[in-house]
Amino acid sequence: MGKPKSSRKSSHASSAASGVQHSAESLLEKAEDLVAQCNCELAVRFCDRVLESEPTHCGALECKAVACLQSNQLDVAEACLRQAIEVSPDAGASKYLYLAQLLQGQDSVAAYTGAIQVLQREIETAQRERDSAAETAAAREIAEAFCGIAELYMTDLCDEEVAQDTCVDCCERALQYDAQSAQAMQTMASVSMSSSQPEAALSWIQQSLAVWHAPTQMGAGGGSAAPSAATVDSGEGTTALERVPPFEFRINTAKILMELGQHPVAMEVLGQLLREDAEVVEVWYLLALAQHLHGPAGDDSTTAAAALPPVLVSLSRAKVLYTRLQCEQPGIQAHLDELLSTYPSAEVENELAAADTLFAAPDGLVSAIPSLGILPDVDDAHPDNQQGGSMDTSEE
Repeated sequence: MGKPKSSRKSSHASSAASGVQHSAESLLEKAEDLVAQCNCELAVRFCDRVLESEPTHCGALECKAVACLQSNQLDVAEACLRQAIEVSPDAGASKYLYLAQLLQGQDSVAAYTGAIQVLQREIETAQRERDSAAETAAAREIAEAFCGIAELYMTDLCDEEVAQDTCVDCCERALQYDAQSAQAMQTMASVSMSSSQPEAALSWIQQSLAVWHAPTQMGAGGGSAAPSAATVDSGEGTTALERVPPFEFRINTAKILMELGQHPVAMEVLGQLLREDAEVVEVWYLLALAQHLHGPAGDDSTTAAAALPPVLVSLSRAKVLYTRLQCEQPGIQAHLDELLSTYPSAEVENELAAADTLFAAPDGLVSAIPSLGILPDVDDAHPDNQQGGSMDTSEE
């Protein structure tokens, strides 16, 4: 048991260690708050203070890595993540997932695989402890990791002989862990398109949309669709649940829809994105392109065309925003100019001037979004009512 003196000494040492630990955790908490505020430089300083006293503090290493990622110090971020993995390889999947995003090819696959192994152990622990929330969270992260691997086999590793089969296998495994994985379904849509299976692609993208896209905009027959698993009754009508994917994911959703000729549904998705952020050039450009490709031709009625804003409005806003933000996407710029050249020059000048005035006014563009008439009628927007088609995005 040890002598009383030794016991007191041990108690004092424990108390001192506790004080150091408390200080480290307080500094780390402040660093994490600073990262959330995008004050990455100061966040790194707080992390370094922790690492001065505890060089292998895994939390500080990972927090510093995230701050460096946000400030584009990629080499430092990678070094911190590798050290954090070396210190604690069997706990914490996030450091593997961050590293996977930094790496390429098989190195990235290895990092995703490491994350999956950690998360599988977390699921086993959650099952023993009957913690269903933790089990669900870990399963969703595993699904996202499998989707990350699938994406690699569609990009970096697309030339490998097993690329397509690996993509499909990863998506299927993702859906085993998370049957409502919109990412897995959308990736399956992309795989189906690459293998010239448009009907399968359409089925997959519709399933993905059903997870997060507001069902009242997807209904057929002139009414609202029945509530799905992706909706709740808030007392004020049916609203979408929390599983709305990231902004960039939904831009890709719109691109896939346009490739499949589902232009009105793509316009719905793009309209929602504009309501969230009206200053993204690519969204305005894609909206204009969807309007241009959809047009009145091929539609027996003029209702859908009448419900859409003039293509010129969207083109003008995309053009003005491109100039204001000093973008460097020559493919988009060239295509905007090409499309604008099909309109009378006087009309183009008027619309460009109006768009410039709108962007210059505080909240002018945002306040104008709801009145643009971007979203088509419900009947027109339903995928089952669309004709097939394709979009050439090579100019992007």
